[in-house]
Amino acid sequence: MLKNRMRRNWYEDIFSENRSVDFMGPKGSEAMHMSKYAGHIDTTTKQVMADFKAADLNPIWSDNFMGMCMSKVVFNAVANSLCTMFEIQMGQFIH
Repeated sequence: MLKNRMRRNWYEDIFSENRSVDFMGPKGSEAMHMSKYAGHIDTTTKQVMADFKAADLNPIWSDNFMGMCMSKVVFNAVANSLCTMFEIQMGQFIH
């Protein structure tokens, strides 16, 4: 009985009434950090960033690849631990 209750709550929390999943949030509220492993921004990368900007993904360029990756690792380590401790989803933590 507990498994069914947990599964139902999990399903209801993630899916909306029309059964679509909203992983990104409201349009235009996203931010996408981009970097190259080696080298600076080039023409191809600028074109990709322009495409992402046209899709309202708000790309942000960084020349510091390792710093960008490490900040994500640290954020995820802290946020995932807190979400697990308080038994909440990442979306609930961020809001």
